[in-house]
Amino acid sequence: MSEGKVLVVGTTFDYISHINQHAPGQALFITESQERLRHLAEAPAADSEIVTNLRRPHEVVRLLSNHLHRTHSRLRGVVAFDCEAMELASLIGHHFGLPYPSLEVIRTCHNKFLTKAAWEKHGVNSSHAATVSAVPEALTFAENHGYPVILRPLTGTGSVLTFKCSDRLDIIEAFGILKAGSAGSCGKTGKPGQCGTGGDVFEIEQFVTGREFSADFRIDNGFVEIVRIARKIPETGPYFGTTRAYVVPGRLPGELPQELLREQIAGAALALGLTRGLCMVDFMVQQGQPVFLELTPRPGGDCLPDLIRQSVGVDMLLFALDHARGKHNSIPPADRWTRLVGLRLLTRDAGQIRRIDASALQSYPGVRMSKILRTPGHRVILPPDDYDSRLLGHVIFEPSPTPTLEEQIECLAGGLTIEMEPGDAQFTSGKTLPGCSAAGAEDSAA
Repeated sequence: MSEGKVLVVGTTFDYISHINQHAPGQALFITESQERLRHLAEAPAADSEIVTNLRRPHEVVRLLSNHLHRTHSRLRGVVAFDCEAMELASLIGHHFGLPYPSLEVIRTCHNKFLTKAAWEKHGVNSSHAATVSAVPEALTFAENHGYPVILRPLTGTGSVLTFKCSDRLDIIEAFGILKAGSAGSCGKTGKPGQCGTGGDVFEIEQFVTGREFSADFRIDNGFVEIVRIARKIPETGPYFGTTRAYVVPGRLPGELPQELLREQIAGAALALGLTRGLCMVDFMVQQGQPVFLELTPRPGGDCLPDLIRQSVGVDMLLFALDHARGKHNSIPPADRWTRLVGLRLLTRDAGQIRRIDASALQSYPGVRMSKILRTPGHRVILPPDDYDSRLLGHVIFEPSPTPTLEEQIECLAGGLTIEMEPGDAQFTSGKTLPGCSAAGAEDSAA
């Protein structure tokens, strides 16, 4: 019998390829059929992957049991990198006696209102929230707690169907979109119907001001260790809640020591029933205190794994596999991190991509890597119909002292050239700010 593999449930081809390349033979993948059909060339060996419909959990367990029997192998842990796969991972973990958060904990974390209610019950600092099913209820909440307010589905990931409402007209408009449940896909897997769209009950909460951060942390027997902290730079524009860039290491305000943050993260996790896991938490810092927004038992995704790997050499995907099998990897100290920015390359143009060229990005000083996720033929659909397709990739760079970080972000974003098919968006060429060309950035870096 083999030493055992870590089961990776429901992730996408890029994660599968990375794990298969950097930890060969250590993982067994359960992959959604449609995901594999789109990326047949990246499939691992037949004995390392089960391809099936992930919406049939009992069938998944049966296939997995047969696979383990046929290959004379066993499992040492289970991990999921995508919110949509976590319930299935929990069911499998329970069936095979593997440590993983319970189904109740997963569902509490996925439900925005249940999360806030648990935090309020245990005295965890978070915004006040309520459930609403009609416009008058939402207006009453806003009148009692003040504008702006946040209105969104009870469940879901990221900024999907999340609206910042500054007056009653915003609430009426947001309610109409939420009732229609018009998001066609969401999350990393892009599977429709997995983000709480539609429905009749939504969450409303107070808007929290401050600087926003994200953190990965490890919790074992209730003890928390922070793996990384990233500052989040929001996108300006019509799509509220979208992150444009991450900065690591995220420097906390001086009045919030990391040890205090660690203790409060532990309280937030325990209030949700989490005692073991590799988790991600989002929070604002307001008047020297963290105000918690969201917590889920998986590490941060998007460009964060590449950003962390470039900054400190830690591979969070492999870190997660090790944690699942019970291996306690060391966490790099603060002085080992290089300050880097992960810029998400987003487009505001809808249409089918004819040409996409990121070669100019490499001409900017400080660029460590760029990754383009889309190819010609990809169709961009804008929110609220789709929240994923306009993400084209990301670039990791080391910022220079001048110009400002915001100007450097604009420069790099302008290094991506996109051309849409005729009849869709206009030709979008690379653009630079005055004095912010590649040469100008090189001069300022010197």
